[in-house]
Amino acid sequence: MRITNDLYRFFTLFCIYIFLSGCTENPLSTDEKISSRTIRGKVNLNDQENPDGIFVWLENLDIGTQTDENGDFLLELPPPKSEGTGEGVNEDFYLYYYIANYQLDSSKVVLLNGEVVRSAGDINEKGELNEVKYLSRILSINTEVSPPSFSKKYDKQVVATVTLQALSNPVTVESLKKVEAKILKRTGLIIIDQHGNFVKAIDLDPSWKKAAEIVNLETKIWKIRFSWIACDLPEGMYRMIPYFLVEQKNVPQQLIDNMGPDVEKLGPGYLKIPFKRQGGDFTITF
Repeated sequence: MRITNDLYRFFTLFCIYIFLSGCTENPLSTDEKISSRTIRGKVNLNDQENPDGIFVWLENLDIGTQTDENGDFLLELPPPKSEGTGEGVNEDFYLYYYIANYQLDSSKVVLLNGEVVRSAGDINEKGELNEVKYLSRILSINTEVSPPSFSKKYDKQVVATVTLQALSNPVTVESLKKVEAKILKRTGLIIIDQHGNFVKAIDLDPSWKKAAEIVNLETKIWKIRFSWIACDLPEGMYRMIPYFLVEQKNVPQQLIDNMGPDVEKLGPGYLKIPFKRQGGDFTITF
């Protein structure tokens, strides 16, 4: 009887070994749940705007990228050694999707030994987002420049009319303004060329201070007036961008800092903050 039991045990273990050896994927192994060191996904906007330039940022590892014209992104994780531990990171993180005037959204990412765990959190078995993310616009921004065209020698007043409207709930913004003779005055404009390159900033005078105000569902109109100084800008098409910051809850400061230095200041760094705006075009003629 003892010999029979030993033979039976040996035969059972042998069969299990043959079964596992013949499988292309070992059902007892967790290795196949680990993806490559990348996260892929797609982000769209609920108002059909072009989804390019959406900032995608992974907390704690503090790495970011941007979506392309189709809303697709690829985020490459750093090697384990650069994450601060030799064995990699074991933690749940959040992957954020950010445009200043759209509602912040995020996905859960699970890391094991510095690798993305597939079929965990919001990541599927291919190392991609389970679904397309859609961001909702919270603030519409439109700018009109008057006059819309003027010569290089023009030396009169220019007016940028900025129209703001919150779309679902009131939105708090910070802009540059001051009160003179009991009149509220506004400033803060950035001029870019037709290729999106920084040209100049209007009003860097320290007497202008940032102050917060609420934009409600009713249209709010700002009039930014300033004297245009005849300059040597080449003739061509330009755009005026109003400078202001949109306050959103739960936006990590690290996310903002990852975009680059001085992104919250009036200057070229501000262009790194993604917005979706309309208007602001003007032309300089000979």
